[in-house]
Amino acid sequence: MALLVNSLRIMLLGLCLFAASVVANEPGASAKKANTIISAAVYDELIKAQDAQEKGDIATALAVLEGLKNRSGRRALSSYEQAQLWNFYAYAYLAKEDYKSAIHAFEQLLKQQNLPQPLISATQYTLAQLHFAEGNVAKATGLLEAWFKLAENPAPDAYVLSAQMYIQNQQLDAALSQLLKAFSVAKKLNSEEKENWYALLQYVYAEKKQYVKQVEVLEV
Repeated sequence: MALLVNSLRIMLLGLCLFAASVVANEPGASAKKANTIISAAVYDELIKAQDAQEKGDIATALAVLEGLKNRSGRRALSSYEQAQLWNFYAYAYLAKEDYKSAIHAFEQLLKQQNLPQPLISATQYTLAQLHFAEGNVAKATGLLEAWFKLAENPAPDAYVLSAQMYIQNQQLDAALSQLLKAFSVAKKLNSEEKENWYALLQYVYAEKKQYVKQVEVLEV
């Protein structure tokens, strides 16, 4: 669980930096680009929230975000700004290990319009991880399957995560397929195969009563 939380924090930090990298009033911004622009005022508040969170002051971070959420009229947030607001909410909740609130924030994020595909994809993957960590295996599996349909060149770890979900659902054939895919992708990328992949693989072979293959994996 601790490893999952750390990996999610790293991912969310990247998403926050992505959010903070786009500022309004760029010269010559097209209407399409304007859909993914954050105004300077909103940007400043998001940075305040991020700074407070990084200092461990989650209460202040959430108070800043609440102020943004309550804006109305001409100061109301655009759909994209709301998406990034919920993204920062999720980051703050994750930092205090409030996973249910983080899940809610991510779900609100995905309800916004005109989101960039990388943000949708990253959010779906993180939601799948969080639901799996919370024991919502069916929900996690559905989210990850949807993510695979949109993802470009998934990393081996994504296939391993998928295999873990299928194992929980007693779908051993699907789990085996995903694990073998993970090893195949890792080989193509010349990346290191991990011990827990082999542990999962030998478990699947054992459950399928393919003991010769299980022994081969154990020997590795």
